[in-house]
Amino acid sequence: MLSWQTKQNAKVVGSMYILTQSGSLENIRDTVYQVHNADLERSYLESGYHQNERIYNLKAHHKEFVIVCPEFRKSGTAPIVLIPDFLIPGRPYPIYVYMYAIEIYSSSPEKGQRFAAEATRKQFGLTSFAHTTLGRALKSLIRSISEPVDIQEEQVDIAHSTAVIFPTVHSTAVIRKEALSFLRKLSSSWANLQEKLNAFCKLAKHHFIAHSRFLL
Repeated sequence: MLSWQTKQNAKVVGSMYILTQSGSLENIRDTVYQVHNADLERSYLESGYHQNERIYNLKAHHKEFVIVCPEFRKSGTAPIVLIPDFLIPGRPYPIYVYMYAIEIYSSSPEKGQRFAAEATRKQFGLTSFAHTTLGRALKSLIRSISEPVDIQEEQVDIAHSTAVIFPTVHSTAVIRKEALSFLRKLSSSWANLQEKLNAFCKLAKHHFIAHSRFLL
């Protein structure tokens, strides 16, 4: 449990989200991940909130996970949902899956998005993870971490073109460089995959703390 997380929230689609639990899905034997924070739950109940559950589904590590999150409601206030740091509501994969794909694509200038997407599918046991998914995630990341004057729209809009021609290594050079710099803020080298995934989650948490919104 992280003490700062009890004070952080983000407004998304009428709900307030609190990062309250860290962990990895990889080593969980069961497919159900129960989010729990006794102190926060007691505090909201004592403040007159009613507790429910909000369910999310994530795919990773050759499994489909059910993430059970406490939800607190009180008349006149937005619902409050306690979530783990690897979850971004509305996205089907853990945050570290997207960032892993972005890191591969950004650190391998000779490879394309299709290569990075395929490598991500194999690494996390996914039946699907399209290069367009990677493109949208990269676009979202850059918009989250860049000032508007730094990255022009044509440099970022790499995933929604209806043209047959796909983004080239040259056309995405600027945003790949920026993405890689951001992802390697904590470390330029990781001893193993788990350290890398933990670092990605940590970056996402830091962004959430600083800006009160999700990274992707």
